[in-house]
Order: sequence, then structure tokens, then C-alpha cells
Amino acid sequence: MDFELKPRISTSEKDFFLKLGPNWKDIKNKIKAETFEKDNNICCGCQYKTKLNLHLDEENEQDLEKSTFFSLCKACHTTQHIDKAIEEGWVSVVNSTFSQKGLIEICRVSDVSQHLKNGNIRILKITPEEYLINLKENTLPLHSRVKVIFTSKFEWGEF
Repeated sequence: MDFELKPRISTSEKDFFLKLGPNWKDIKNKIKAETFEKDNNICCGCQYKTKLNLHLDEENEQDLEKSTFFSLCKACHTTQHIDKAIEEGWVSVVNSTFSQKGLIEICRVSDVSQHLKNGNIRILKITPEEYLINLKENTLPLHSRVKVIFTSKFEWGEF
């Protein structure tokens, strides 16, 4: 299964693992080890080799332990929980010819301002909060190319 990196609202991994009962920490550690090994200890979103987070992509309601997980760096993981990212003020919503992966790479090296000046990245008139409302209400156009860049409130360390 291929991983698609785009801003979305995902189930909280914390809430998911609590469903597993009293041994949830052991099960989480097992799933984490298996997922990181499957993904060769590389972020599935941007292929960055750094401290990884376990991301729940799709819940298997019949067998929770067989749910689909991916290894993601903090930045890519943040895009998958855009609701939290917006609530915390970690992102701005943009349109760009760059892919979300490309935008993350640009943000990592603090090169955003030059791309904003030359128009390669454009801050949208819609606020992140308005975008989140549209996303939750499923009223975004199907061809929406909304992506995110990270604000100074985002810390590039552990998620």
C-alpha cells in the first residue's frame, strides 16, 4: 500500500491504542517495531531519515492489530493530523507548484521566504481555521491542491 502525503484529519493514534485494552503499550511497541522495519526506518512521506512516529493510516475494525500503519517524520505526521496542527498554530495553508514533500524539505532548510517572494508558494486567503471547517464539512473542491508550510510555532523535534 502506497502512502499519500497530503493534509488530512486522521484518527488519533493515542485513542486507537487505548482500544486495545490493558496491554496496549506492549502491542504498540510490537506494531511500531514491525512498521519501522517494514518501512526501512525511513519516513514514508518524505523519505527523511530521522526519529520516526508511528502513524495509523487505516483502522481494521475486525482485528485492530492488523490496521495499516506507516512510519512518518514529525513534519509528515503533522500533515496527517491537520486539525491538531491548525489548532496549535503550527501551519499555514498554501498553494504551490511544489509537492507537500517539497514544501517540507523547503521548510526544513528555512528557505520559505524566498519562495513566498517569487510566488512559488502562495499563502491562501482562506485562514487555516476556515480550511479546517471546509475539510471537516467535506466542502473542498475535489481538485483542491491545498498544502501546508510550517510556522515558527512548529518545533522540528519529537512529536
